[in-house]
Amino acid sequence: MHFENARLAVEFAYDALGRRLFKHSSAHYKPCREAGSQWNRNEHERKQRELGCGFTRYGWDGDQLAWEISPAQYEGATGRTVHYLFEPGSFVPVAQAVRHEGTGRSVRDRLRDVN
Repeated sequence: MHFENARLAVEFAYDALGRRLFKHSSAHYKPCREAGSQWNRNEHERKQRELGCGFTRYGWDGDQLAWEISPAQYEGATGRTVHYLFEPGSFVPVAQAVRHEGTGRSVRDRLRDVN
C-alpha cells in the first residue's frame, strides 16, 4: 500500500491476516544545486525529522502486536524498540517496554520504571 502527497511518501506492507509488517516514510526533498553535499544531507535529515519519517517493522504474537522496531534513521539519531505486554487472553495492555539504542539502559531497567 502506498500513500504520497507533496511533502512525503509512505509505504505500508501487510500480511495475509491484515497485520502491518512495516511502514516506511520518506520526505520529498530536492537538493539545492548551489549548496554542498553536506548541507543538502543535513537539510534532508532535518526535513525527515520534522515530518517524523523513517522505517518501522512490526512483530506479532497471534493477533496482538508484540513489538515494533525503528532503527536509527540518520546520523546522530537513536533507534527504538518497543515491546507490548497484554493481560493473558485479552487485548488489554499491561505494560510497554521501550529501549533506545545507545542509552545504556536495559529493557529490564525500563520495566522497573513501569512499577
